[in-house]
Amino acid sequence: MLTTKNQEKSSMQYKARSVELKTTELSSFLNSCKEVGLELEDFEDLFLDISDAVSDQTHDEALSRDLKIKLFFLRHLNFYFKSMLHPLD
Repeated sequence: MLTTKNQEKSSMQYKARSVELKTTELSSFLNSCKEVGLELEDFEDLFLDISDAVSDQTHDEALSRDLKIKLFFLRHLNFYFKSMLHPLD
């Protein structure tokens, strides 16, 4: 089972909505990934593959802002998971 060092939940404000990140949910997500053969080390390559697919399969008339938002989201998810792989502590 994959777990994180900090077993507490954390919360943050996001556009007037309270978002609660629970370790159990993160652990459940990571375990689901593991069940299909994905490890944390695979996430960066997966994000890059998805990013390439999004840009390769986007038609020329697509709004560039929409594409930027998708790639921005993937970039930040990648950073989040990399920080779990290589914590600064």
